[in-house]
Amino acid sequence: MTTDIIVSDVFGQIGTMVDSLSCRGDNVSELAPQDQQLWLLGMGNLLLGLENAEDFTMMSESRVLYTVWKHWEELNVVVKKKWNGDFYKWATSYTKRRANREPARTTIDNKITVYRDWEAESVIDCPETVFIPNRDEFGKQVDPTLTGEKAWVEIPFDPAQIDFGKKLVARGTAKDGMMTPDAWTALCDPFATVDELKSEIKAAKKPAEENKTDVVMRNGLDFTFFEQNGLLYVGMAGTVIAFARILTENKDSPLACRAVEHMLTAIGIKQSTLEDSADMEMPLIQIDDSGVIISKGCDRIGHFNRTEAHEIVNSLEEWFSASVNSDEDF
Repeated sequence: MTTDIIVSDVFGQIGTMVDSLSCRGDNVSELAPQDQQLWLLGMGNLLLGLENAEDFTMMSESRVLYTVWKHWEELNVVVKKKWNGDFYKWATSYTKRRANREPARTTIDNKITVYRDWEAESVIDCPETVFIPNRDEFGKQVDPTLTGEKAWVEIPFDPAQIDFGKKLVARGTAKDGMMTPDAWTALCDPFATVDELKSEIKAAKKPAEENKTDVVMRNGLDFTFFEQNGLLYVGMAGTVIAFARILTENKDSPLACRAVEHMLTAIGIKQSTLEDSADMEMPLIQIDDSGVIISKGCDRIGHFNRTEAHEIVNSLEEWFSASVNSDEDF
């Protein structure tokens, strides 16, 4: 196919350049100093070009995966039959195996979501410009104190120029609108490490975590679940922790909701509270060692010990018996 020829030709040209400069290295000691310098600069620029090509290739892969993922359901069933109608089977069949292992679905999902959120659908509110430390050609800060007039430079924000790994780390925080100026700087500064970016993101989230007021224990239960910002939380005895992450693109999927309901049921939770159940018509009953908790919507009706619960059961049985004997529709 034409695509195969074009890709092969591009990489063939790159290979020729690498071979040419590398072979000159065998006799580099015989070259004049100025020629050695030209050779060294050439190898450096070639290495930089390959690094940039790697970033471009990663985002190009992400774009291909996103485009097919977006239109997968539109394709004819017959067209997808070779892969049993499974997008991931199609994706893994065209993705290079590493150590004889297929890429994990999470790897494919990461490529899709990074391209989708940063490039394709522009769901992230990005600044027009970002300030980064002013550096010399070797990456050294011009003003290590970062207080002088020439300590910073303002650059246009361009997600295409940012390392894929950094965009993956910052995607969720940026999507939630929680990035600080320092976090944007760490994201855009090519000399800032991923660990430095993570530290800035952690610092950006800390005030929100400390002042979080919208994490509410629903249904008044001692043990409950809810979702917020793509995380699943579990609460018990006043303690709330995040224990799982859900894919944002699947958050509203009926199949994903059924899967979560099944998971909760499998571990002994009778009812999921991932959705606000304030409009439930039926009360929720929970039994623990101390007795029975009855809740409806967001309100706790009561917490009864065993003796009280036994009296309630007897009263209900009497009421049911009376209703049946009188043919009452209950």
